[in-house]
Amino acid sequence: MRNFLPGLTSSWYRAAVTSSTPFSFAGDYPPIALFPHEFTDPAMMVEQLYQSNDQASGLFLMPSAVSTNLIASANGALATEDIDAALRAAQAAVALVENTEQVALWSAALVVLAEAERRAGNSIDAEEHLRHAIELRQTAGVAATIPTTWFLEAAKLAMDRRDTKLALWTYENALESIRAQEQQGVDISLWARDEAQVRLRTADIHFNRQDVALAQSEAKRAHEVLWAATQVPIDDMQLMDTLFRLLIELGGFQRRCADGKAAVSSYHTAVELGREMILRSGQKIDKHRALSFALNRWAEVLMEMRDFDGALAAYTEALEIRRQLRQMLPNDITVSKDLSSALRKVARILYVRGNAANACAALRESIVVDEERAHRLGHADPGLSRMLALSYGQLAQWTSPGDEAIELATRGIEIAAELDPIHGAKDVWRQNLLIRADIFHKVGDLPRAVDDENDAERLNANSSIHLS
Repeated sequence: MRNFLPGLTSSWYRAAVTSSTPFSFAGDYPPIALFPHEFTDPAMMVEQLYQSNDQASGLFLMPSAVSTNLIASANGALATEDIDAALRAAQAAVALVENTEQVALWSAALVVLAEAERRAGNSIDAEEHLRHAIELRQTAGVAATIPTTWFLEAAKLAMDRRDTKLALWTYENALESIRAQEQQGVDISLWARDEAQVRLRTADIHFNRQDVALAQSEAKRAHEVLWAATQVPIDDMQLMDTLFRLLIELGGFQRRCADGKAAVSSYHTAVELGREMILRSGQKIDKHRALSFALNRWAEVLMEMRDFDGALAAYTEALEIRRQLRQMLPNDITVSKDLSSALRKVARILYVRGNAANACAALRESIVVDEERAHRLGHADPGLSRMLALSYGQLAQWTSPGDEAIELATRGIEIAAELDPIHGAKDVWRQNLLIRADIFHKVGDLPRAVDDENDAERLNANSSIHLS
């Protein structure tokens, strides 16, 4: 037995660690007071817990009960970032039950110790404790009780050491545990969530190894189980949210694999789940925002696949959600930013589809939103100013040649000129000069067109110019 507590030599401690009295989490022991993690000596923590026994009634706490309290104390220390105290409490918890029949508690104590070691910077020890905890339950024939998070964390630690072979082996073991859960009748939404996480991590390893076919195969299986999970009633909103986010992550991975068709399917499933979450949650802003995000991702892939009608429908639904959010939160900068982004996306696709009038209307609305946001921020966001300059130039191009188009292009030039050179907006400045030059050509003002073209050329050559 690893001697975590060399100072514990009293007869009651020796009796405790050699006891084989079975323990269950069902309540074999009466509740006892949790002692604060501020105890600096783990031996003292254990001693205090034992001294709290009611000797008159003959009650005597077994090591499993004390270890449970020590685990709670270690978790409390971790929550307050007192890593030294967490290490001492977790070590004491392990020492009380290791090499006994208390496999569930022993492994749980090892996992808490692993987290304390990880936060202390001892990743190798952390991985060792995690793998020991997993092995204990596998050997005891209770693999179905191993939380998938144990495997995921152990694999992550292996990947941190660039041991992809061990990470893949860990994920294979995780899938065996998940299969055991499935066979024991665990709810599909639970094991599907876990399997999808494992499949995604495995797919990522294969993709980075340039085995795209195998990566796509893992991703396909992840989608199959996630889709199956969404086909049964789910009462837990947090679980629904996790499945939703996994589908978004899966869609992103499938895009990396250039598997647009699969990505469309994943995003579509996420959108359906997002709509259901909104129906259940009512006006919860985070759910509306998440659905608009999923709709945007879905629309992007549809655009890549040249399904412009489908993309426009998805973008439009996202836009309406963001308009509603802005009505609810008119002063929220992020909501305004999301709305402006949605308007620009709708404008572009409308213009591509030949609907210039509505495209211009959407782009004008986005400019209004961005101008209001820039004013609230005191014009201190260079990224926003750059976007405004681009939007003015784009709108000038889409507007019929004339005074209004010239004014729009000029506004874009002025904004870009104010940014340069600190924020590198010369490309936008030059682009808007060329847009205005083209407008001047179309209205027959050749001298001013040539002036703008010359200014654009000087900008390209890194020469200074003066606005007229």
